Amino acid sequence: MRFLIHVAIMLLLTGCIPYSDNPLSDQSKEALDDSIIGTWFWNEQDDYGFVHIGKDTDDKTLLITMIEFKNAGRIDTTEFKGHTSRLASHRFLNLKWTKPQDWNKGYIFIKYEVIADTLVFSSPDLSVLEKAVRSGALRGEIASSGDVLIHAGQNELRSYIVVNDKALFANSSTLTRLTLPKPQGQVGSSAKPVDP
Repeated sequence: MRFLIHVAIMLLLTGCIPYSDNPLSDQSKEALDDSIIGTWFWNEQDDYGFVHIGKDTDDKTLLITMIEFKNAGRIDTTEFKGHTSRLASHRFLNLKWTKPQDWNKGYIFIKYEVIADTLVFSSPDLSVLEKAVRSGALRGEIASSGDVLIHAGQNELRSYIVVNDKALFANSSTLTRLTLPKPQGQVGSSAKPVDP
């Protein structure tokens, strides 16, 4: 199976998606992690694309747009809004789908780390969450669609993730930061304008 860095598709491949009623932290209690802001990309044999991460107008919400280019020339676009959280020594994205609208059932969590010019991220292992919900270790339910719906409160959720971090986020993928060349003739450049 080809490598799909597109987070939405990675989650959909499993046949069900974990949604949480609550984020890992309240948006108003933590400043956004600026290290994640920028444009990131992947380039694989069968597809390539970009993940644009920036701030919304309130400076407290992240806007994330993913654009995937297929071999046939088709483009798939997915959009999220959310915020960052720190939990123990790790960082997480709390995201809600804004496009397509019908996927917006709650928060999804992505663990991430920025290392130099790479963004390493992990989506939670759905089998681990499903087992936790079925055993009662984490309050939630398994929907008829197969989605894992997490109803745990914020403190319960944070405690569960800290204890089960390694099992939940065992696999990771990597994006590379896109660094554009500086435009010619910008302020401070030695380039001189050309007379008409």
